[in-house]
Amino acid sequence: GFLLLREPNHPSHEEFLKAVCTPDCFRILDMSQINFLPPSLIGILTKMFDAAKKAILSLEERGTHTRAASTLSLKTPVKQEMCSEFHQVPKLVLNASSCLDEGAGIRQTHLFSVSSKDKEIPFLTLAHQDQALVRASAKSVESNLDECLRKYEEYFSQFEIEQAQNRFLRTTLEQHWLESMRTLAPQIEEFSTVLEQFVLPHNKYTRKRSALKGSSLHLPGLVKAVITNFTYKKFFAAKTAGGKRNYSICLLLDISSSMNGHLGDSAQETLVCFIGALLQSGIEDFSIVLFGQSVRIIKTEDQPWGPSVLWALMNYASRKENVSMDADAINTAVQLAMMSGAPDKKVFVLTDGFGTCGLHLPLALERAEQLNMDVVGLAVGMDRTNVKHVFKRYIVATVPAVVPQALRAMYLEENTVADVDFDGQLMRGTQDSVEDILRNPDKVFTDIAKQMSGEREATLVRGDKPDVITVDVAVCMDCTGSMSAWITNAKSQIGTIVKDIAPRVQKDFPDVQMEIRFSLISYRDYPDNPRHSVFPNDGTFTDDTAAFCQQVNSLQAKGGEDGPEDLLGALDAAGKLKWTSRLKFLIIVADAPAHGRECNDDLEDRYPDGDPEGHTMAGVVKELCDKKVDVIFCQVKASATLKTQKALAKYYENDFRKLSVVNLFKADAVEVRRFHIIFCLDESGSMSGSPWQALMKAYRTFIGRRRNDQGVGDLVSTITFDSTARLVHSTVPIMTVGQDLMYHGGGTNFDPPLDMAEVELQKTPPDCIPVLIFMSDGQGYGDPLPK
Repeated sequence: GFLLLREPNHPSHEEFLKAVCTPDCFRILDMSQINFLPPSLIGILTKMFDAAKKAILSLEERGTHTRAASTLSLKTPVKQEMCSEFHQVPKLVLNASSCLDEGAGIRQTHLFSVSSKDKEIPFLTLAHQDQALVRASAKSVESNLDECLRKYEEYFSQFEIEQAQNRFLRTTLEQHWLESMRTLAPQIEEFSTVLEQFVLPHNKYTRKRSALKGSSLHLPGLVKAVITNFTYKKFFAAKTAGGKRNYSICLLLDISSSMNGHLGDSAQETLVCFIGALLQSGIEDFSIVLFGQSVRIIKTEDQPWGPSVLWALMNYASRKENVSMDADAINTAVQLAMMSGAPDKKVFVLTDGFGTCGLHLPLALERAEQLNMDVVGLAVGMDRTNVKHVFKRYIVATVPAVVPQALRAMYLEENTVADVDFDGQLMRGTQDSVEDILRNPDKVFTDIAKQMSGEREATLVRGDKPDVITVDVAVCMDCTGSMSAWITNAKSQIGTIVKDIAPRVQKDFPDVQMEIRFSLISYRDYPDNPRHSVFPNDGTFTDDTAAFCQQVNSLQAKGGEDGPEDLLGALDAAGKLKWTSRLKFLIIVADAPAHGRECNDDLEDRYPDGDPEGHTMAGVVKELCDKKVDVIFCQVKASATLKTQKALAKYYENDFRKLSVVNLFKADAVEVRRFHIIFCLDESGSMSGSPWQALMKAYRTFIGRRRNDQGVGDLVSTITFDSTARLVHSTVPIMTVGQDLMYHGGGTNFDPPLDMAEVELQKTPPDCIPVLIFMSDGQGYGDPLPK
């Protein structure tokens, strides 16, 4: 269409306008006719609309949605097309939900809708009526994919080299991505839950177990069958254990001009949630393709996610091109998927459905379906979309926050339409952290229950049947001698949590079906044997609470020698546990620091340079973080473990997680005990030979045991006697007391050593408990014992 305003006496160019414009779609006005501008413009638009409508109807009747290009317009990122500075690149949009406040788009009456399972590919019959179209579409699949992938590898190889030289850009990109993940953390958690449970369930099994049928024999099952005279039938082997996810996944993003505004913002945010959820689930072998006027590969399955991919995505995602080659993009996804060895292939197309490939789209969808590929058109936003009219499988969602619910409904084959709850459900939530895990049981149950509820909300749609939520809880407890004053109370509180947490959550949230599994790591120090023990000993978690509590109650406080303990070794063992649940908690109960100057200032630390086996706080914490374990540090003596706590927090905390620190006991809850031990040792003649040797062995063993059990504050007084008494040590610290005593021999009189012991008892400090140990064969004499 054309509207020409001309000066008086200037040429009208009417013949030119007739040649370039649709008939009756132009107007020529003199400047003096400016008042007729609005109705003239309306007239042109009306004629243009009528002409376009006639053209579309004519094409549909003749089935000639063909195009000139016979091959895909396939491209890779091009350095010359990209900005050179980070601040020049539009950032990924993460505020699509702001439309609820701004009133953008049409006021929707539903949160989302999904396609019915019996829907056919739209317009496929019409497309097959034109064989020329079918032939042209088949030929269009031919592309320069191999050459494109070669250029793709060259581009990213060069970009990696440039990034290595430009550390600022790499750091800035990584910070931007972390900030994006933090902003969308609740949504990504929901995406991840739905993807793992419904969209991408385990489809590959790597371990065999006994079964009723199979292609090979299961030896343990066969032995059991022979013993039971073949009443036991499961002696075949089938791969039904060790589940993994083996999928080819391609994410397509429409960057055409019709995706401008809220639709484009919502599509970008949904794409970021998809990527974050896949990475959180441990899936990196996915591809990303953008399409508009051409199809551009941003990431292949072989390319790891990193700053280079993010840089390319940020440079191209905000572009808006005049056409939308949706059929080409799907054909490209098909070719990329066929290069993968994965048995299941899924394509998610983030688009509004207003493509420019005409009837090539249903033919591309048919080709994907013939190859058993699952293609889902995904329109997210408040504006009007067209995906339900052009895709067989589609989701229409108002905002990214409800896409997980829509995916769940689709993959459960529920033809679901959910009502809008604008006041609550669409808003991003927050997840409460677990605090005061042992100090305050009520707080424990409330916080864990909230996480259970949050997990349920991430898994369930209102009105659906509840799913089982599994929780892994590992308790890592210091069992050295210094814990002797605390261990009984600690075991009691752990037992309370184990027995009561499930009933308490069930009471507060009756629609939550929960399975809690436990593991116990008890640790001591070098050279204790064993240094640490794991229950169950195969590194799994048990749901047998009675067996777990029995194991906890069997713990004894002994060993340890110096102040610091082998906490790093225990954390390394915790990282190697077989964590499998969505919710994972590690509870550390400790009264002493870890070895090494990074973790303590104890001058008596036998390993000031760090753990003798090479464990570091950074290394053991990284493994826990990689497995997304929530850590709660329960300190018994805050002053003793403060530096260890800070070292743990240094490597554990980031924008997404904080270390929960709990003071397990109040400062005066349990009195710290030390002893004044007074020995009265009989060295009379009747004790010569083996009796004296046995006595000295018992004496040395006792001193060594108290030292090993960290009775470092104990005092020792030693009295030897025959007919008289001798004071060998008086209130000497147990760590320095001598253990070699001379034997004298002679008569036996019990009065002198007991009188001397009474004097030593008077020297007992107020904070010490006096203990008198009298060692004799009983052959002696004396007056009645002193009071």
